[in-house]
Amino acid sequence: MGLRRCFLWKGETAHVRPKTAGGTHHAEPALLPHGPVEPLLRAPHHCAGPQQLAIRPDDLPSAPHLCLCLRVLLSQRCEAHPEQRQRPPYLLAVAVYYVYFVSHGYFSFSLRDLAGYMIRGDLSSPFYFVIALAQFVLLVPLFRWLPRRWSPSVLLPISLGITWLSALYCNEILGLLIPGAHFSYNDRLFTTYLVYYVGGCCAGQNYPRFLELLDRNRPLLTACALIFAGADLFFSWKFFVGGQSVPFLEMIHTLYQLTAIPALYALVVRHPVTLSPLARRMDR
Repeated sequence: MGLRRCFLWKGETAHVRPKTAGGTHHAEPALLPHGPVEPLLRAPHHCAGPQQLAIRPDDLPSAPHLCLCLRVLLSQRCEAHPEQRQRPPYLLAVAVYYVYFVSHGYFSFSLRDLAGYMIRGDLSSPFYFVIALAQFVLLVPLFRWLPRRWSPSVLLPISLGITWLSALYCNEILGLLIPGAHFSYNDRLFTTYLVYYVGGCCAGQNYPRFLELLDRNRPLLTACALIFAGADLFFSWKFFVGGQSVPFLEMIHTLYQLTAIPALYALVVRHPVTLSPLARRMDR
């Protein structure tokens, strides 16, 4: 078979998914429910790899959640070179997956193709968000400076606007700047997750204050998370099953994530889980 790449979702075999009016993909409700039964932090998992195989990242958190947590982590633990810790495990994991695919006859070995998969993060679903996170890590100095210079009330609305523009209209903007150009990997651009990372920046800048806000607003956050989860599920069903146009589906999904992430964070902070010794070593 050829090396044509397609996007695979949880539970799917290789076929191209429908798009919203804005051009971004969404998981079908029957395959990936957006309701509170599923992990509240789960976002679409893009997978571009061999057509016969769909890897299901059932236990992986979403890219928005990872963006927020990485930023809080870097704010609390000032690593000198965090990107050095991220790079080798990712490259090794891609190499292991690639050797598996080659050994099972999905395609022939090619160093050029392997390098391409490492750069794009599209060999299998666990890898796409690593590319986005790597961009944030490289821009750590900028994102450490922004919350010190500007207020969250300024940064967060601007970041949300950029996130929606990148997620919904990346190709439209690119087409206006470069007629005929098309970019298939806007889900790997850091701008598509900017609001989540900037939110983590603001949280990490004053973490005690952030925890206080979470605790005080926990009922509201929980209620909004449940409401937007239901709305996301309902409108996703209308779009994917009913075939109706839902041009605002991406916005509903973003609002769901922006409320579900802090709601679940507040729940975990209020009811902490004691990790086993092995889990604590792994968490380090």
